[in-house]
Amino acid sequence: MIKSVAILIVTAIATAAINYALMPTPFVFFIILVLLAHEFGHYFISLLNRANPDLPYIIPLPLIAIGVTRVHNFQELKPNSQKSILFGGPLFGVITAISIFIYLLTNPIISPFYMLIIAALEIVLNYFGSDGSRYRRISNKEL
Repeated sequence: MIKSVAILIVTAIATAAINYALMPTPFVFFIILVLLAHEFGHYFISLLNRANPDLPYIIPLPLIAIGVTRVHNFQELKPNSQKSILFGGPLFGVITAISIFIYLLTNPIISPFYMLIIAALEIVLNYFGSDGSRYRRISNKEL
């Protein structure tokens, strides 16, 4: 567990460092927060559904980052549990982005408009991205 926490911290810091070097703005840190919330959404909903998840980690890349939360027994879960795990990430990400948006309305570090864009991208990219295609396949199965 300590190793997983260390990997999560190091990958989040590496992602922030790489992207802050390329784009020195506080916006980078808000993006990392939304990404971490997204991955922890998958993680916590997995725990609620009695799945066996690993702690999330981030693959640091310039101008983009990829979050990974591995659920070992995902294929063995009921379709409703699979859907809730897949939906948990975008839900937590959107809630975090909107919370940051509300905070930025009173403390304008950056334009709050950017957080609305992130919330919209969280919905669109996850629905049409890898999570979304899997979600659509699962929802077509009989429940």
